Amino acid sequence: MKNDLRIKAKIIRNEIENTKNKSRAIQNKVLDFISDYSKGDKIFSYIEKKKEVEISPVFRDFRHLGYKIYVPTYTDQKWRICQYENSDCLGEGPHGIPQPTKINQFYDTPTKASFKEDDIAIVPGLLFTKEGNRLGYGGGTFDIYLQNFKGTKVGICFKEQIVNHLPIEHHDIIMDIVITD
Repeated sequence: MKNDLRIKAKIIRNEIENTKNKSRAIQNKVLDFISDYSKGDKIFSYIEKKKEVEISPVFRDFRHLGYKIYVPTYTDQKWRICQYENSDCLGEGPHGIPQPTKINQFYDTPTKASFKEDDIAIVPGLLFTKEGNRLGYGGGTFDIYLQNFKGTKVGICFKEQIVNHLPIEHHDIIMDIVITD
């Protein structure tokens, strides 16, 4: 059932127009949320690939607010977390996912990266509900990362990716807030 939904969701996502402007609107809402929230010092995010909400253009703004940015990266045959530096060059990881090529330190889990309750995770997805349920790409990467994440989980998507209901399994992580255009 989830795989059928993923196929349909990718079709919907690929048909969304004006994604640059819609991404800017989402970026501004995320910045407003973080500015109001601003107690933590770390953001766990992603670097967008084709047709995802563009979030990396505001990484510089996150830094100006005092946050360090962490992103998923694939190395030594597994997904890990690394700090993203402004000067990092990006390469292509599995499934075309952009990732830093210059990495000083890896963390296997958010706990090992010392994320706290005041920190934020910005999470992509194919579909979301307003209640925070999320349909990801099926690899379970973000569900694993967020399993012990104690901070605020922010799902971001285009409004066309909001649905009324999603099938939920025991390992699925619910977002605390979903931000759209």
